[in-house]
Amino acid sequence: MSGSDETVSLKSLYMSLTNEVDEFMAIPKLLRDTYTQALDRISASEIANSDKTVARNARDTLKNISDQSLRTNSTKYFEKLYEQTIVLLVSDAEYLLREVFSLLIEKTFDKSKLLGKRVSFSLEDIVKLGFPIEKEKLGEKVLEHVLEVRNPDEKISFQNIQSITQAFKSYFSLDICVSEELKKSLHKFFQIRHVLLHQHGIADLRFIHNLDTVQVQHSYSVNKTVSVQEKDYKECKQTFIKFFEQLDLSFIARAKNGA
Repeated sequence: MSGSDETVSLKSLYMSLTNEVDEFMAIPKLLRDTYTQALDRISASEIANSDKTVARNARDTLKNISDQSLRTNSTKYFEKLYEQTIVLLVSDAEYLLREVFSLLIEKTFDKSKLLGKRVSFSLEDIVKLGFPIEKEKLGEKVLEHVLEVRNPDEKISFQNIQSITQAFKSYFSLDICVSEELKKSLHKFFQIRHVLLHQHGIADLRFIHNLDTVQVQHSYSVNKTVSVQEKDYKECKQTFIKFFEQLDLSFIARAKNGA
């Protein structure tokens, strides 16, 4: 994303957020290593030899547990962790998109098509914004409006890839090139996040219908738990990284065209 005095990679920003999620997934390994180090200290301290032997045996047992074994022997635990990673990865993407939208309203107000958009503010809204309107407040207020308004012509969902691409096109003349496969993958993870948050991870008819409508291949069944594995976590992460990479490219293309 290009600004007046700096260039910010949205892909890099998103990856920095995913690093925090990676750290979250490293908790079991971190616990194993922490316990191992603690037992090392115990076995080296001045305690009875019998206690040292117990500590060393426990330490050696922990050291022999591989990363893969941690995953294999804690399947249900890791499934719950991976569920949370999907929620975090998708939520981070939505948060970043909202922030970018708001910032663009402020920074490119004169160049954007906002003046031609049907965005209706109440008198109360105008009083809160103040007059003359400050651009910093305008971005936040427009974002709030497009998220909450009922009018479908004005509403934007940052949980829907079609709505996202249309919004960036209509407001900022940004053409985000998203392949059909990438669209399907984005759509799938938006839907999975919704089910995990609002359906306790249980697939319902609407979830299945939403996937089938855009021809997402899946093995989910109605009233069955949506299982999330390590491969899903990796796919979700790469999916949104690719999307933000495309968003970065759309800014570069617009800049080359003098927009």
